[in-house]
Amino acid sequence: MKSGATETHITDTHEDRSVNSEAFYRGGQDHNKMAAPNGAIVNGDFLRFAAKTQSRMQVHQVCEGLRVITGYHSVNCIVVEGLTGLIVIETGTKFGHGRDLRAIIRSFSDKPVKALIYSHHHYIGGAAGLLDGERIEEVQVFAHPQTEQLAATTSNMLGPMQLRRIGIQFGAYLPDRGPDARLGKGEKSFDDPHLNAFAPLAVTHAVADGESITVDGVSMRFHHIIGDTRDSLAIEFPDLDAVVANSALAPMAYPMYTLRGDFFRTPDELIAALDLLRDLDYTHVIPVHGNPYLDRASAQAALTAHRDAYAFIWNQCLRAINRGMTPDEMVASIRLPEHLLNDPVLYPGYVDWEYGIRGIYRGLVGWYSEDGADLHPPARGELGGVLVEGFGGASAFLDRARTAMDERKYNLAASLASLLMAAEPDNRAARQLKAAALRAMAQSTRTGIQTRNFMLTEALHLEGKTDWHIPSPHSFFGAPSVDSLMQRPPQEQVKLLEQRVDANAAAALRANVAFRFDGHGECGLLLRPSVAEFRSEAPAHADVTFSLDARTMARLSLRETGLAEAIEAGDVRVSGNETLISKIEKALTLASSAVSSER
Repeated sequence: MKSGATETHITDTHEDRSVNSEAFYRGGQDHNKMAAPNGAIVNGDFLRFAAKTQSRMQVHQVCEGLRVITGYHSVNCIVVEGLTGLIVIETGTKFGHGRDLRAIIRSFSDKPVKALIYSHHHYIGGAAGLLDGERIEEVQVFAHPQTEQLAATTSNMLGPMQLRRIGIQFGAYLPDRGPDARLGKGEKSFDDPHLNAFAPLAVTHAVADGESITVDGVSMRFHHIIGDTRDSLAIEFPDLDAVVANSALAPMAYPMYTLRGDFFRTPDELIAALDLLRDLDYTHVIPVHGNPYLDRASAQAALTAHRDAYAFIWNQCLRAINRGMTPDEMVASIRLPEHLLNDPVLYPGYVDWEYGIRGIYRGLVGWYSEDGADLHPPARGELGGVLVEGFGGASAFLDRARTAMDERKYNLAASLASLLMAAEPDNRAARQLKAAALRAMAQSTRTGIQTRNFMLTEALHLEGKTDWHIPSPHSFFGAPSVDSLMQRPPQEQVKLLEQRVDANAAAALRANVAFRFDGHGECGLLLRPSVAEFRSEAPAHADVTFSLDARTMARLSLRETGLAEAIEAGDVRVSGNETLISKIEKALTLASSAVSSER
């Protein structure tokens, strides 16, 4: 069993919450660097914040019949006791997480699991591991109507990108010890692939907004809200005077934008979810991240602080956009009021407020910021080459970047080094200078999760110490498995072949392909030069027909096998024009990963 770096425990009791007005990327926080117990160099404010929020595993008894497990995983596990069994909210991201959580639950209850609730699709992967003797068909699974579809999108359509970036975001590429180490324990990973697998259970009840349900004597009411996903839920437990929610209530400032990439979340939707929780006015407010709130006063204060911060950023962004300001101008001028900037519940440990401002502009307006030069810009390498030439060559250009570094203008140094790298990709001195600038910013940023981890990971990549193009084995989410893909219709995997078309290999290909799945229906894929079109029905006049089962389709999708291999093994049966097989395999990137070097 593997784990990340050690938990953060420090004895420094300094409590100065003031914020230096000079930005960390211009040296404004260089005075505030500290070493964590594992040697990680981080901003002192973030180190103190992490020591308070990254606690050891605890079981909080909120009230009779309601417990919250914090500290094992980044997500809480909420356990509600019914008449004869348990209702469990959140499962972790891997089978092993569910198994470990069940062991913790066994320490206070021997009752069987009667129901699972997914508050959103991020933490469904440990569901199967939570079962300990229960039959799958005996366990009800409640979720938002979009949860399974969004989970499929995350793990399939954008799976490679999400696996990489979620790993970067949480420091999976960073070492356990030393100046570049990740801070905090990270998410537990396992040597056993079975324990490391993404293992959700299928949703049995997609809840409607406002729907009331009683399970095992426990009354619940579900609300559709927007948190960090579109499928977020708030769940009322009226008899317990409690509400559980994946809302924008967190132990730190909540992201209006995430560097890992996700859908655009408009702050007014986040605000509406917070206002719902304020209006419900329960004594016990339990976010899925961070400690539960156990009294109305503290819950209302935290909810209002978050609400006001997001409302300020949102409305000031709208005001600036309507005045014709660019994203750069907005970032330079929009700053939270001091009482919000210094509120401990709004500490920017996860993501920088600047990223949210840029995200709002792009989400509402798009990428064009009224500079005509951006409409058809020169290649970055050409631009860099002209600038290098204007400076009198690479050496002079590099000297200017080093001067910026010496002046602690780290963002300028990194940008200049990037331009030189664009002009001369093999310039090792430029790569090293950019890595140094990124590392200097990473060590001093108060945003010790996303900013630090993305900058440090890129620095290590530039230095050749890691390859951030390859998913880390310690990534936050478990990789999709054959079993998890088989919970969805195999037609979804055929639909995803549209995005796997190799335009060059398919440039002259025309074919109508039918897929027939044993016991799971059929579908079609119409191939025209460099394009594939999914059809929910098999074409009436197919040039070639592939007959297979859902497991084989899942293996093809994950590239555990190739089309030609599966045919040779008898797992795919072919009728029609067999000369098309090799062309289709190349066009749809259906060779197994073992025989393909494509990244």
